[in-house]
Amino acid sequence: GFLLTLLGHNNGVQSVAFNHNGTCIVSGSQDQKVKVWDTRTGDCVATISGHTDSVQAVAFNNDSTRVVSGSKDKTVKVWDVSTGDEALDIGIPDTIVLEIPELEKYYCIQD
Repeated sequence: GFLLTLLGHNNGVQSVAFNHNGTCIVSGSQDQKVKVWDTRTGDCVATISGHTDSVQAVAFNNDSTRVVSGSKDKTVKVWDVSTGDEALDIGIPDTIVLEIPELEKYYCIQD
């Protein structure tokens, strides 16, 4: 087996996700940061800042060029992995209803 310990966040990690081919991991933490890690070396290849509260959810897009993060600061942000720049910021109201057609489901998220 293979065990990799990734050190770098200053507080608890809330969410992790692999990219589609397993070469990178993205993590979101209570330290308000998003980090991208190389799974071959364990190196942190990007540290992304911009949230003002704990990062609760993270994911890669299909080609691993962007990361999406959701935070307790009531924002969902999309980031360019190569530059760390914010590509999109979506403010979330106290209640939101999401429709996911592929799953034929609706989700209601309340604060």
